[in-house]
Amino acid sequence: MRPDDVEQWIEHGVLRVSSTSEQKPYVMRFVRPDEIEDVYALHTAVASCLHHPHAFRQDSRAFMEQQIERRGRTVGVFCEGRIVAYAAISFPDDDPDNLGRDLPLPESELPHVADYDGSAVHPDYRGNRLQQMMTHVRHDYALRHHRHHILGTVSPFNPMSLQNFLKVGCRVRNLKQKYGGMLRFIIHRDLRDRFPPQFEPHSPVDVPLTDIDLHRNLLLRGFVGFRLVSKDGEPALRYGIPAEDMEAAPDLRRAAS
Repeated sequence: MRPDDVEQWIEHGVLRVSSTSEQKPYVMRFVRPDEIEDVYALHTAVASCLHHPHAFRQDSRAFMEQQIERRGRTVGVFCEGRIVAYAAISFPDDDPDNLGRDLPLPESELPHVADYDGSAVHPDYRGNRLQQMMTHVRHDYALRHHRHHILGTVSPFNPMSLQNFLKVGCRVRNLKQKYGGMLRFIIHRDLRDRFPPQFEPHSPVDVPLTDIDLHRNLLLRGFVGFRLVSKDGEPALRYGIPAEDMEAAPDLRRAAS
């Protein structure tokens, strides 16, 4: 995908329909403005099926329309002419909701931020790694527009979404209240780093997703969340201290012990 043919980019493949042996061809491309109603319908359908009211941010049609061509782009997966998955990326620049401020990044780095701004997959097509596929496209699009800091928010009540982002190299860097009081992990990846940072081998701590106070405590002490694991039968986030931070700040070695 060259910069001059981004708008014409398109991919083809085959999807497996969940719980069946049936396979269907798909097309993955950027969503067009006249398809906003279909994207919004998928968004509201997925939101209505979640087990926790804060697991998924309910966006307005107007907000989602901005991500199609004005503030960013939305990747769509189409099967038999119907959208079955989408994932948006936006360029917040000087907007107050630039997630770079939630790390925080230096002001000089904020123009290089791109935000994950919503995604969903129809239940019939889960298990095809569509989230990862669409996220790789979002990364490529961001880099072609000189955005190397990729940030997003993930609910502690949505372990599947958190797992998807951790698998593509994102790391949990903060925990804040967003969107009118919803708890959200702030995730980040610097796309200039080909591989995510290595962690001090003696520092891992596993924290159940429900233990909000311990998450906050570890994040304040310099720990970074990097893997979803199981602890006592429930999903937990594994934290560690990046090895480079440990070398730069010996005090963190005591925090890890």
